[in-house]
Amino acid sequence: MAPGLTSEGGRLVQNLPINAPVAVMAEGKKHAMAIGVLTMSSKEIKEENKGQAIEVCQFLNDGLWFLKPV
Repeated sequence: MAPGLTSEGGRLVQNLPINAPVAVMAEGKKHAMAIGVLTMSSKEIKEENKGQAIEVCQFLNDGLWFLKPV
């Protein structure tokens, strides 16, 4: 949700367009917990500050995480 990106602990990279790929990081963690694409531009996220801002494609411990190497 957009408020999580604009909150005190959130981080929003400026000038990202809609459909830009993004990594979702948990505060204080080293690695991404999800990968997704923006459903709003970073400008819209900052101005509107509501709604779903990222469509998550892959997340930590999903099915892809447990695939065996080829």
